[in-house]
Amino acid sequence: MANKPVHLKRLQARSKRLTVRRVARDTYVCASKTRPSLQHVVTVEWRPDHTIHARCTCPWSVYGGFGCAHVMAVLRTIADRQRKRISFWATPEEAERQHHRVLRLTGDGWEDIYISSRPATRKDAA
Repeated sequence: MANKPVHLKRLQARSKRLTVRRVARDTYVCASKTRPSLQHVVTVEWRPDHTIHARCTCPWSVYGGFGCAHVMAVLRTIADRQRKRISFWATPEEAERQHHRVLRLTGDGWEDIYISSRPATRKDAA
């Protein structure tokens, strides 16, 4: 069973400092902050049941984790291109409290990470 990260807000903040480059339709490369010469490959799969399944080559993901900072950085980059802003939440209740669209990032385990998505505003660009 996949392991969900505990400190989502800390990872979300860290993900904003990562550089992402798209290399194929659903494949991205994310630079490592701890080892700048290292890049992690992230693939994103949009499933028919409206869940997102993302895989990363970082050690956390290789050993059964999901929802690492690299995946968050890639999802943020995708959202930015669509002029959206996203936030990550541990429970559906936390995400639904934002009163925006809610997506699910699944690690094929029993606990998902929830993502609230909203349109970007001018304030976001500042």
